[in-house]
Amino acid sequence: MRFAFIAGKPSLFSEDAFDFMRSNEVLTISTRSECAEIARCVIAVQSEPRVQVIVSRAASIASSVQFSTAFRMMIREI
Repeated sequence: MRFAFIAGKPSLFSEDAFDFMRSNEVLTISTRSECAEIARCVIAVQSEPRVQVIVSRAASIASSVQFSTAFRMMIREI
């Protein structure tokens, strides 16, 4: 599996870059929740004010990324 860590604001990256990653089934990860909220990243991980893992259902489907049931029990899917 390929993955990419998106550092910085997701708006700084072109839509073409995200289209390329989706079409090449790249798991995209960010520390910014808005990246998952706007379906540009598959996973967003936060540590403040509490640890939270957010998964964008739309981004995971577009990237053909699937998660096990056990993992899905530990995340917040949007």
